[in-house]
Amino acid sequence: MNSHQKNIWLRLGIGVLLSALSAILLTLSFPPYSLWPLIWIALIPMVLAQFRVLPPKISSLASAIAIGGWLGTYLTPIFAGSGLTITWLPLLIAGISYLADSGVRAFQERTGYRWFVPYGALNWVGFEMIRGFIPIMGTWGFVANTLYGQPWLIQPVSIVSTCGL
Repeated sequence: MNSHQKNIWLRLGIGVLLSALSAILLTLSFPPYSLWPLIWIALIPMVLAQFRVLPPKISSLASAIAIGGWLGTYLTPIFAGSGLTITWLPLLIAGISYLADSGVRAFQERTGYRWFVPYGALNWVGFEMIRGFIPIMGTWGFVANTLYGQPWLIQPVSIVSTCGL
């Protein structure tokens, strides 16, 4: 194995670990753990893996692992015994995330990361809004739900909605 192949495997391993760390941080920010401050940093390891560590052609693996892993650890136990749909839902969402994010890194690199922050914010809010219309999912797992015990912080919800928060 030459040094280039070793480098790719090392980057893949580190990227997978960073993505899994995001899934863990997301899980810990929700009840029953309720470590709500983690929600503010939970996606940083995933973004680092996607845009700096993983090889460009498979960079969307970061969001697939983070989002699918989080849904698997958070929602699956809640709906245990509800049937195969809920059991396979995290894998389905991970696959959709992988496909949907497949061109994002190339786009950001081509545009010099000029749209990085607006794209990230609009992408997440748009996803949350669409997900809110799916009856089986509803508002389960909205990232804003982690802040339920912080009324001093979530007052703007009355104006901008949960997605705006």
